[in-house]
Amino acid sequence: MNRVLSADGTPIAYERTGSGPVVVLVGDREPAALLAPHFTVYTYDRRGCGASGDTAPYHVKREIEDLEALISEAGGTAAVYGHATGAVLALEAARVLPGITRLALHHDRLLAALLTTRWTDVTVPTLVVDTPAELHAFLDHAPSGR
Repeated sequence: MNRVLSADGTPIAYERTGSGPVVVLVGDREPAALLAPHFTVYTYDRRGCGASGDTAPYHVKREIEDLEALISEAGGTAAVYGHATGAVLALEAARVLPGITRLALHHDRLLAALLTTRWTDVTVPTLVVDTPAELHAFLDHAPSGR
């Protein structure tokens, strides 16, 4: 597993597979196998989980910095797929990280719809997805070079 340092020096463990436009998966690794033939897929252990470190005190800002470090490591821009609590984190990150080019969310459909109405200042293309096929189709429509 590779590591990148977050802004506060916390090591964040990640894996990279595939080739093509960059997609970062937050909270769910399952779509990686489907996406890897067409995308460069980054999966990572969130702060305090798996092989990643943890630095107190916890704050969502630290997790956004973790995602920012990973996107920077990946070349500076990426589509982001968030699952469950990763969907909430991805939405928060899309509000402040200019490197996020597209956002796909997988969560309970009603909750995801509520999330997208709460975060009305997210300006990147956003879709609530139910299946890996929907995710793949959405990411396929990203502008070339992203």
